Amino acid sequence: MQIKKLSLGLESFHFMPLPILPLVGISPTSIYPRVLDRLIIKDAEIQRQITSWLFMSERPGLDIKLPNGRHIQYRGIRYHGSPQHIFWFEFLPTLLDHTIREELKKTAELAKSTSVSVEQSVAEVVALLNNLVQRAYIRAVDVDRSLMGDGFTKGEARDVAHNVEGYNKYIVEQSNVYVLEYSSNEEKVNYAIVQEDVLDIKPNFCGIGININALWRKIKGKFLP
Repeated sequence: MQIKKLSLGLESFHFMPLPILPLVGISPTSIYPRVLDRLIIKDAEIQRQITSWLFMSERPGLDIKLPNGRHIQYRGIRYHGSPQHIFWFEFLPTLLDHTIREELKKTAELAKSTSVSVEQSVAEVVALLNNLVQRAYIRAVDVDRSLMGDGFTKGEARDVAHNVEGYNKYIVEQSNVYVLEYSSNEEKVNYAIVQEDVLDIKPNFCGIGININALWRKIKGKFLP
């Protein structure tokens, strides 16, 4: 009964799905719909895991297994102190790091196996991953405020702009590796993306577009001899 109580509690939350971002200036690859479906599911999983922290002081409490095998378990304790540190510096980074590497690899593998451009496919998932990370931090800030509050008012909002910016760079760095690893010799490029030219993320997600055309110009101009 206690497990059902937690499940029902999480199910009562309404999670907005990962927005389908418009591709600007170029048609999506044939595998884009499949990649997008996978990212929507992954985004929902991450949103639910972040939200589950709201139940750490209740029964049955919080029990999360991270991708690295680490278990985070809390029940009936306050969020202040060690739990908050683990939330920001272990739970969220471990979850996002694993997701980024996993989704980049799956996309590159799928593109190669279906003879679709690895460069363009990875460019598409890079933009989606940036959006996923942004949404994760927005949700994490809200959960953190709730847990730091007194039940009537929320705590102060944490500034996570530098975290999001850091992940934007990390996603690009990781994407370079997978493009070079999975592209054919004829296709290989010096895959250096200036992320600001590719995706403009705004907190309310209004007017977002993936400027694949700008990214594509960078790719075309950097073929190895």
